Amino acid sequence: MNYITNYNYNALMNLGGICFMVQHGYYFVDKYLQRFEKYNQLPDSKKKYVIKNFIKSTMLLLISTTLAKPLTYPAIMHDQWNNRLIHLTGGLYTANDLVGLIMVKDLPKSTKAHHIITTTLCLLSFGIDFQHSELGKMMFVYTLASCNAYLVNFYLGARHIVEKAKLESVRLYSRNIYFVCCMMNWGWHLLWITNNYSIVNFGHMIYFILLFWIIKDDLILLSWLNNTMLRL
Repeated sequence: MNYITNYNYNALMNLGGICFMVQHGYYFVDKYLQRFEKYNQLPDSKKKYVIKNFIKSTMLLLISTTLAKPLTYPAIMHDQWNNRLIHLTGGLYTANDLVGLIMVKDLPKSTKAHHIITTTLCLLSFGIDFQHSELGKMMFVYTLASCNAYLVNFYLGARHIVEKAKLESVRLYSRNIYFVCCMMNWGWHLLWITNNYSIVNFGHMIYFILLFWIIKDDLILLSWLNNTMLRL
């Protein structure tokens, strides 16, 4: 009952508004990308996949450059967790995944699972008080760390409209940044488990089960970025 009473319904409305803007953003990004010959030759589903990744890259960049500092500094230095800003960040992070599930056909199964889980966790997070929830803090760390890998989504979209040879340095930077983000993320979670195993409860177990599928998708993408060969 307390969870329902404390649920941030304004954050839910914000998520709906952000989804609305993201969906309409598909139109404007499509108009811009029509100047690329290779883009115009893509099937509709692939065009939307490209658009989805460009929009997500932009939104992750926005989070990592504008919201990261006002969120992380108070949390690290003063143990102050701003629920309003964290819920807004969750909405910005999740909106593109949610819209992508609707707009983009033929997404890989691992990507669909990733998007469904991130959306589920985002909706659940709106009822969490991050100041007093260890589970909420873990969700926040994973989300914010993932935002710093925005270059990966840029590469995923750009590879379909730009010659791969011109993007090789982008691929390498994407792989390296993604690897560092994942290592820091997984390392932080393992450290938390090591130091707090005595307080792990049912909610934590559900979170770790869901996290398994996100990590699985991370590993698939890391492997793909590492093994992608140029086709000259």
